[in-house]
Amino acid sequence: MTPQAPPPNLTRILLIEPDSSLAAALTLFLEAAGHQVDVVDTTSRGGEQRATAGYDAIVLDADELSEPAAAFMAASPIPVVVCTRSTEPAVHEQFWSFGARTVLLKPFPMEELGSAIFVALMVGSDR
Repeated sequence: MTPQAPPPNLTRILLIEPDSSLAAALTLFLEAAGHQVDVVDTTSRGGEQRATAGYDAIVLDADELSEPAAAFMAASPIPVVVCTRSTEPAVHEQFWSFGARTVLLKPFPMEELGSAIFVALMVGSDR
C-alpha cells in the first residue's frame, strides 16, 4: 500500500510548545481533528516557520507575555490561540491586546482547544 498525500484542504496549524510530551499529545489530537500540524519549541523558530509555510492558525503556549511572544503575536497575520497557566486577567488582556483570538487557561479539555481553533479560523476567514 502506497501512502497517500494529505488532502489539500487540511487546515495547517503551527504549534509552539516547549514541552515535547505535551506537543506530542496536542499534535495527536489536532491531527485526529483533521489538521496538519508542525511543531516548534520557541517563538523565534515559530517566526521562521511562519515565514516559510502557509499556516491557517497558530497555537502558542505562553505562561506570560514575554517580549519575544509579544513581538511574534503583533507580527502575526494569522489567528493565534494562546494557552497559558496565568490566571491573572491583566495577563490575558495583554495577550488579547497583542492579537490573540482566544486565551485558554491550562489545563483545558482538548475539545476546548478544538473549538478555539475553529472560532479563530472562522473569524480569520473574514479578513
